[in-house]
Amino acid sequence: MKQLDIRIKWSPGHMEIEGNEEADRLANAGATGPMDQAIDKLPTISGVRTIVRQKRLYAETNWWEEMKTSLSAGYKEWSPKYNTKEPKELTLPRAVLHRLLAMKTGPWRLRRLPSAI
Repeated sequence: MKQLDIRIKWSPGHMEIEGNEEADRLANAGATGPMDQAIDKLPTISGVRTIVRQKRLYAETNWWEEMKTSLSAGYKEWSPKYNTKEPKELTLPRAVLHRLLAMKTGPWRLRRLPSAI
């Protein structure tokens, strides 16, 4: 790594200090010049995930409201609310989930009804 001889000089003011005008000119050029696109300036995975999460949340909450004006009356009545998280029922064992879905959809109850009477 290249070593440079850098010295810091404190001064009570900004005018008439040796090298101050040149430092100001270089600082302004750096602040207004093009951005450096080095590898360490690229977005991080964490930053990209944050942006994706924000955009997904925006889409979930606002897309339907924005699109509702261009939809037919039948679609407008739906006004669906949806969640992208996995429902807790999906963590149940498969056999238990099968019975739960059968109870909710009806055929299971109808099959059991004659034996209960």
